[in-house]
Amino acid sequence: MNDVCDVCDGPGLIYECGCADIPEGDCDCVGNIFDCAGECGGIAALDNCDVCGGDGSSCMDILSNYLPESTKITNLFPNPFNPSINIKYELSIPTLIQLEIYNINGQIIDLIDEGYRMSGKHIAHWDGSNFPSGIYFVMMKHQSEKQILKIVLIK
Repeated sequence: MNDVCDVCDGPGLIYECGCADIPEGDCDCVGNIFDCAGECGGIAALDNCDVCGGDGSSCMDILSNYLPESTKITNLFPNPFNPSINIKYELSIPTLIQLEIYNINGQIIDLIDEGYRMSGKHIAHWDGSNFPSGIYFVMMKHQSEKQILKIVLIK
């Protein structure tokens, strides 16, 4: 004998959808889906830290320990130097940068780093072996900002 859905020995009405199956991917007949908490038609969603129903703060605290708050040269060492110096800098966002060396007359004498860099901490090196003792300046350019710091080469 056929049931109300015309299925021989069938179960009859299926869920609240009547004779139709619930569409694949849905959790009910009206097109709702399960949220990340497993509630049919719920509103919980994954935040940018992949926490269900989170506000993003769970990973932002962790990221703040690793990502710099600003873009700047953080250390020049050793200074004074002979013949090379390490230039530590950090970027708060991915950006295009230039690190240049200028002499005391304001003339660019060397380009030591240029290009698109990811956010985070970086280090560049400058070898002053081919230049005389004196005062030089390291300039970091990024976006529309510049930072200039003095270095001293002693031979």
